Amino acid sequence: MNNIFDLNEYKFSKEENYLFDANVWLNVFAPFTFETKKVHDIYSKMFRDILESNCNIYTTNIIVSEVVNRISQNQYKLCRNKYFEKGDPTLGNFDHKTFRETDFYKDEIAYDISNQIQNIASYSKLCDVSTGNNDFLYDVAEIFEKCTLDFNDIIYLKTCEENSLALITHDRDFKDCEIKIITANKAMLESN
Repeated sequence: MNNIFDLNEYKFSKEENYLFDANVWLNVFAPFTFETKKVHDIYSKMFRDILESNCNIYTTNIIVSEVVNRISQNQYKLCRNKYFEKGDPTLGNFDHKTFRETDFYKDEIAYDISNQIQNIASYSKLCDVSTGNNDFLYDVAEIFEKCTLDFNDIIYLKTCEENSLALITHDRDFKDCEIKIITANKAMLESN
């Protein structure tokens, strides 16, 4: 299958439309939440190249939700690890929901997340799949039985198919899909 392309060698074209996976947005706008600085630098350069080429970038509501949840979860884990010792009995009730109710979350983290959502909105167009009836869910269920993608990834696959989008991702789960994939993930490129 020759549908996986090396992001480092790819020539972006304004004739092509791109769907950024959540891991790409995280690497571009919130690198502290995801991969190494090297991976961040690769996807940041790609982002600049796409903007300079006047390409269309798309996202979905689910992708934005994944970005929000990842940032929130990572901040919770950082806070939990920073302020509580392992075995601290007060930690027992300090879960993610409790964290979201703190003033720190409301004043700092929610503000940062809001900025990330606005960044994504300013550089992309919203593009979700048409789900006019339950046939869509039957299609998703059928795909789910045959592959190792999670539910959200199947939605991205269907979005790309329906809208002729190339997927830019660092997630190797897409390695066996037939849509066009652009990635810097070495394991994914080597399996192609």
